Amino acid sequence: IKGLVMCLDKKHATFNTFPDDENQLLSLQQYKICENKVGKKEPLVFRLGEFPYHVLAHEAVKKAFEKAGLTGAEFIPPEKYV
Repeated sequence: IKGLVMCLDKKHATFNTFPDDENQLLSLQQYKICENKVGKKEPLVFRLGEFPYHVLAHEAVKKAFEKAGLTGAEFIPPEKYV
């Protein structure tokens, strides 16, 4: 896991902020990622900079897990995370 990548599209995501700090997310109900901020050279596995509690993985990582028959990870498409 590389670290944090600031790529949340706040205009199209659904989230709540702390009452005393509107820049800090309290909860994130629905993701919308700015694909242009996750460039082709970005890591395949990273934490969302605005909400680092979840690990995000590129579709290639999911396919590699499936091909190898690995278990123990759940891959949820951002648009289906609610």
